[in-house]
Amino acid sequence: MTEEVQTLVAQRRPTFWRLFMFAAAVGLSLSFLRSQDQFYVFFGWFLVAACLLGLIRISLEALNPARLILSPDGFEITGVHARPLVSWADVDGFRAIHRMSGAYVYFARKGPRSRTTSSLRTAVILPSTADGWLPTNLRLPAEELAALMEEWKARYGA
Repeated sequence: MTEEVQTLVAQRRPTFWRLFMFAAAVGLSLSFLRSQDQFYVFFGWFLVAACLLGLIRISLEALNPARLILSPDGFEITGVHARPLVSWADVDGFRAIHRMSGAYVYFARKGPRSRTTSSLRTAVILPSTADGWLPTNLRLPAEELAALMEEWKARYGA
């Protein structure tokens, strides 16, 4: 008998806003680079560097999209923002929340809180009871993803 494994692959995020912001930043940086003022030239080069870093990140995410891998042992996230395997027995639950920036599925571990990520996004978007979140672009609405995760937890988290 083979072990059951389910993999959810992230879809590419809508790129309209990314392309718009990129084009605006490039246009602004070019206008700054033509200036005679040293501050504007410096800021123009700063914007060029930020655009290059953004292109590198978008390329890495396109080449190595996030994957949520569910197995009887637990779940793990691979890709650019990989996170190690989290056992089903260690998770208290999964919850979907809605914020102005979108819908998120977060999980809470049993026992004392120990966030698996320490970022501004975690601190601002997620409630204090959250230890981490799942990728938001897995082609499932947040409620369905939370229900799927709870189903796997009920099946293998004993």
